[in-house]
Amino acid sequence: MSGKSQREVGRAVGMSYSQVGRVERAQLPTVSVTQLARVGAVVGLDVRVRAYPSQIVMRDAGQIALFERLRLRLGPNLRMRTEVPLPIEGDLRAWDAVIMGFVPATEASIAREKQGSTTRRRSSVGSP
Repeated sequence: MSGKSQREVGRAVGMSYSQVGRVERAQLPTVSVTQLARVGAVVGLDVRVRAYPSQIVMRDAGQIALFERLRLRLGPNLRMRTEVPLPIEGDLRAWDAVIMGFVPATEASIAREKQGSTTRRRSSVGSP
């Protein structure tokens, strides 16, 4: 994001470049919040940490259940992703869900579909 190398970032925050690389790949199991905030600040990221009560398993359980019911009704060519970031530089918001794979029908395909359904209907009742 910042165009800085891992060595430059490491020097700025007092970490080795290999540690910075592991932070970047989420492979450093002992990284502290302070280290994350320092690395983030150097590369221009705002690092935020949230804590939730442990008694609540899911904060959006109702919405997640609704999305699962919707996902089960999607056609085979459609897929749904949740928490999709908005494609606006610097905007931290996200869409709750996005359905992908939809191909809008053209007027020609709609006309062909209507023609085909009319033909099928006639042939099913024995009409020529």
